Amino acid sequence: MDVENLKLYLKNRDYKQVGECLRDVFAIKSDANGQRISAEFSKQLVDLLVEALTVASKESADLLDESSKALRNYALNSDTRGYLGNEGFLKLVVSIVESDSSKPNSPFRKYLFQLLLNILTLNDEVVRKMYVTVYESICNYFLKDSSCLYETSALIYNLTRYVELTDLKIISRVISLYGNREETNEFLLFLMEKIICEDYFWKNYSAIEMNDRLTVLKVLRELLVKGDVVISDACVQCLVKLFLNSTNVIFQVTNSDKMTYETSTAVEVLSALSSEKTYSKLIRGNKDILITAGVLLINLHKLGKISNNCLTPIQKLKEVQRPNHDIRENPFFCFKADLIRLIGNVCWRDRKMQDLAREAEVIPVLLDCCNIDANNPFIIQWVILAVRNLCDNNPENQKFIASLRTEGTVSSALLEEFGLTLHSQGDETIRIVPLNR
Repeated sequence: MDVENLKLYLKNRDYKQVGECLRDVFAIKSDANGQRISAEFSKQLVDLLVEALTVASKESADLLDESSKALRNYALNSDTRGYLGNEGFLKLVVSIVESDSSKPNSPFRKYLFQLLLNILTLNDEVVRKMYVTVYESICNYFLKDSSCLYETSALIYNLTRYVELTDLKIISRVISLYGNREETNEFLLFLMEKIICEDYFWKNYSAIEMNDRLTVLKVLRELLVKGDVVISDACVQCLVKLFLNSTNVIFQVTNSDKMTYETSTAVEVLSALSSEKTYSKLIRGNKDILITAGVLLINLHKLGKISNNCLTPIQKLKEVQRPNHDIRENPFFCFKADLIRLIGNVCWRDRKMQDLAREAEVIPVLLDCCNIDANNPFIIQWVILAVRNLCDNNPENQKFIASLRTEGTVSSALLEEFGLTLHSQGDETIRIVPLNR
């Protein structure tokens, strides 16, 4: 490139000619193997591009676009990135990003954000320098504008690799954007994982809006299923606190109650964590957890028997085999099964907890829950495991269960579909017999 001619064009304010030169020289090109070719580094040329960017920010919106794009492309060269990674240039970029010198839908900010992403690949020292210099400006733009969402999400994630995310506005914005799946990207997911794995969010959980809390709990549940997340003690402690304060959920039996969704999801997560060695130390042995789980289970089971509501067991074969959308969207979907799983896990090889479950009259309710229910997939299996854990090396619990007696039979919608019913002969023997129609 003829640097002298470019200088002359700039001096004469021939910005159209400058733009054409930049487009021609700094267009992204590839070799025969498809590898990108970056222009050879020249300190004089970089300085000239920075001058063009500075002038354009004040005098020419079109040149601002072209000079930003040229610098972005030139930064594919590692020497160029190293030369631009200084505080003075970073502050210049911030001032231009925050300025109003642009035409509608101008792409210069996107180019400058992409340039910053190229620069921060240099080394950790540059990342820390950029955090001090440009982070606040990036966050302000992220909060007010979604036009460069991918770039600003990527910058915030990379710039906070060595610090905890402690801005509640940014946290809420990330969660809200991720919850709106139409605008999500992989860096929003990375930020969600960062938020979930750090202490700050969980220590300020009550300050977060309900919709955002539900989004985080759902993402946490998904990550636990995949097995690729490590959470902090603060997360477990927050979930335990949430659960212990949730007993009023038994009075909320409508499908639209968000508090019920929150509690139900928290119970699902806690029940899964209670079987993990890393986290179980914060859950097992906690008598309050067992008592709360027992109280919830007893009351939810009773409410399901009183009238036809969202707690009533669903035993139709078609719905048991494949629960429909309405069943899955029930805030109590899997709730009883997860409570039973939690009870079984906190009583595992713990004599005091096993005895407390018996004294709290949890065992009869567990056994009464041993029925197929589309609202609670695998509930029978979780009951069997819970009873096994309650009876393990505990003669008193074994004797208690052995002393239980049959008190008649209950109708089963599932058996009735097959033309069968249960019949007691008065000798504690129950048989399956044809149903008289």
